[in-house]
Amino acid sequence: MLNHLLTAAASALIFSTLNAQAGECPAIGVAPRTIGDTAEAYATSPGFSLNDDGILEWDYGAHFDNLGKWADPFFDSNYALALYRDWLSTNCTDEALKAQFLKQANWLANGAEMRGDVAVWSYPFADKNFDLGPGWVSGIGQSRIAGVLLRAEAITNEKRFHDIAQAALRSYEVTIDKGGVVTIDGDVTWIEEMADPKGRSFKVLNGHITGLAGIADFYTITRDPKWKALYDRAVAAVKRDIEKFDAGFSTYYSLVMPSSGRPMAPLGEYNALHVAQLIWLYNETNDGTFLDYASRYQAYELNADKFTASSSIDSTNHGPDRLRAKYGSEYWSVGKFPAWLELQTPSTEAIKGVSIDMNLLSEAPSRFTVSAKIDGEWVTMGGMNKVTSRYVDIMFPEPAKTDAVRIDIAGHSGDGLVALRAVMLLRASMQYGPLTNDCNNTAANHQYNISSAFDGDLDTSMKINCDGWLLVPTDDSTELNLISESTGGSISAEQTDDFSNWQSIDVVRTGRDAKLTPSQPFVRIRFSKEIEAITEITGSSES
Repeated sequence: MLNHLLTAAASALIFSTLNAQAGECPAIGVAPRTIGDTAEAYATSPGFSLNDDGILEWDYGAHFDNLGKWADPFFDSNYALALYRDWLSTNCTDEALKAQFLKQANWLANGAEMRGDVAVWSYPFADKNFDLGPGWVSGIGQSRIAGVLLRAEAITNEKRFHDIAQAALRSYEVTIDKGGVVTIDGDVTWIEEMADPKGRSFKVLNGHITGLAGIADFYTITRDPKWKALYDRAVAAVKRDIEKFDAGFSTYYSLVMPSSGRPMAPLGEYNALHVAQLIWLYNETNDGTFLDYASRYQAYELNADKFTASSSIDSTNHGPDRLRAKYGSEYWSVGKFPAWLELQTPSTEAIKGVSIDMNLLSEAPSRFTVSAKIDGEWVTMGGMNKVTSRYVDIMFPEPAKTDAVRIDIAGHSGDGLVALRAVMLLRASMQYGPLTNDCNNTAANHQYNISSAFDGDLDTSMKINCDGWLLVPTDDSTELNLISESTGGSISAEQTDDFSNWQSIDVVRTGRDAKLTPSQPFVRIRFSKEIEAITEITGSSES
């Protein structure tokens, strides 16, 4: 890890030197995990706007007692770091970008609240989900804000930015019960996005990793070894606990949430963010654990089960396909009973159960049974005669080899309808999804860039934005074929069965086509930017 961080620091200095003649750039590069969008695109995306002072605001609407538009310091740090990145990309010649960055930095510095020798940016509203009163502090933003301030110091040479940044980082040296933002548990440290003064550790995964990226950034800039030690302990926390976030069909947003018995990370949203963050951690540490779980959680994103139902109250907005663990306002509702819901898998698989989230307990089924189609016959696998919880996992007596699972609903619990928020199959065997490195991970509109390499459509391509790699689970394939857009560039490959020990594989390249023959379950294909795009990857197996 240390070598990687030192390399990042060296790269920042080289970047500065190369650009000094054009625009006198500071000796600090782009912050890790800076948003992919331009700062302008971020500030004009739905929910965001700039106030009359040019400070970024987020519209919370009716949430938090009708808070409406409020300048969230964490969101502003995202905006500021994107402004800095965009300014560097102009060889530090765009004075408007520089001025707008410094405007955010000054606003953050002026808004710091000193609690003893610790600078914090507190939240003035209560968060009922986590049972927090007004004035709570978040570990997700303290280090990111500090990174903004150090960059402002590098531009202006104003010492106050440095002093406030250092005071902000002190919050990571203090446990939550004493007003800080960390929980220390044996050899690991958890950065708490929702820092509870009562000492309860909620362990919000995306917040921890975002705060961790800020710590990595701060160490790269300052070289203070105590931040390297914190970085190592925070990485160790993810490695130790990452399996606890696996819900079997998506990930948990946090390990504890007082308001919810099942704090889920919606597919396409926080689960996708977890995947991207684990990819970043893998690139940082070269620890195969993070690649392993990123691939597992990516498989949940690629769920291709088909949902059908006897009927729906609103088939357009709340039909059965709304049960695909996206949460938010997604749900399926039915008012005609008896009713049924069926989930069909793309092929016969071993299914060990089904996970069901009710919309409200008052909208739960009065009773239901779960059946699996085995050898063409429906076989009852379980059910409930009375639903007493919003969150139910029906586990089968033993895994069923099936391509369809059916839920038969006898009636409603009293509200005249049944509404379910998510119904997801639990696979008996671990599934893995393809992955690529950070800068190749997403395309326009935040769609998965990688999907175009596996969609069977030669008219779509996975655009290559930088030198990188692509992880391909081989399943039972004995041959992989890759079609690139260009005959230029380089392609090489390695394989593994444990994400740690990689062995080289020969790649036979003929023009745009590349062929390799794996003997391990996972292949990592490395490529240079010059291949331009990957049109398609296909696999074949022995008959």
